[in-house]
Formats: sequence, structure tokens, C-alpha cells
Amino acid sequence: MKISAVNGSPRKNGNDALLLKAALACAQEEGHKTELIQLSDIDYRGCRSCLACKLAKEPWLSEPDCAVKDGLTDILDRIRKSDIMLIASPIYYGSLSADTYAFLERFWFSASRYDAERPSKMKHPLPSGLIVTMNISHPEYYQPMLDNILRCQNALIGPARLLTVGDTCQFDHYENYHCTIFDGRHKETRRITEQSEDYERARKFMKELLTLAAES
Repeated sequence: MKISAVNGSPRKNGNDALLLKAALACAQEEGHKTELIQLSDIDYRGCRSCLACKLAKEPWLSEPDCAVKDGLTDILDRIRKSDIMLIASPIYYGSLSADTYAFLERFWFSASRYDAERPSKMKHPLPSGLIVTMNISHPEYYQPMLDNILRCQNALIGPARLLTVGDTCQFDHYENYHCTIFDGRHKETRRITEQSEDYERARKFMKELLTLAAES
């Protein structure tokens, strides 16, 4: 199978990147092909509401395509042809990162139909996994927002699963930053490494997605 992974964090070696790499390493060990896409390296914007994808004629009527042509065009096409999509994003002020949400806007709107019986243009369901990271240790605070993301994924793209990773380590050296609301010594114990619990959780998450894709 082909797994396309999207890093919506601006940090190329941060928590989200490390969790994606753990998941992709698991897939590679089982012989699957993988691709890691760094959104912050791409020149694109969110949906411009041009409504071309809603025109009642081909190809817009039945093809999940976006009329806006930019750095995301080829990437969206490659992801649609994948067997699994993996997305990772930090939580910024109660929502996904701006890069991640702009990506999802383009993906969702171009793949959607204003049709109660056939809301999606996807030729085949694309199983997906969403990994979200956050500083706080209570991911349930963001559950309503995350439930909405999963509803859109399930309705428009394919079956979706969620992995939340809370109480993350944000800084390389907490002593270099003014950060009195977090205990730097505790946060150091939450740093993601190949030996950490969250790294293993990401690997198990990938195995769940591989099973989900095989059953879809």
C-alpha cells in the first residue's frame, strides 16, 4: 500500500514530525511505500470559494479536483491515489494549525458534492488517521472540534481515526524561555524519542490504519 503523510506543523523535527516518522517507519517495515509531505514548504492557500468544483458539468460534477492551481495541486492528486492518508497537526488556540486547516479546506471542498445521496466525489474511500499534539494534558477539551474534523473526513474522504497526544514537550531547553505555566522538568520527561510511550502509540496507530485500509 501507499501511505501519504502530511505534517501540518511548521516544525520539521517537532513532535508531529516525530510521530509521523514513527508511524511511517512501522509501515515501511511491513513493506509499504510512504511519502512525507511538509505543508510549510508548499506555496498554497485555503479554499477561495470560487465554486468551480460545484459546477453541474464534467469534470467538476464527478471528479474530486480543485480549480486553483498552486503548490498543492499535484500533492492533492497524489494523496487521493494513496491507500492511507495520515495527517499530524499541533493544536493552536483550540484549533488545528492554519496550514493544516487550509489543506483540509481544499481537500474537503473539492471532494464534496451538494448531494444528499452522494456527498463525496471520491472514487474509493481513503482511510485516514489524524494525529494531534497539544501542551495541555486534557485532550477532551478539544473533543468537539476534533469530532467535527472526523465527521468531515468520514463523510467526504473515508473512514477516519484519531490519536491525541497531550502534555507534550515544546522547547529544547525550557530554561531559555519565559514559561511559568509549565514545569520544565516534567516536560523533559514527555520528550518524544524512539523509546517513549507516544512513539510506540504512533506505531500502533499505523498498524490500526493498515488493518482499516485492508478491510475497506
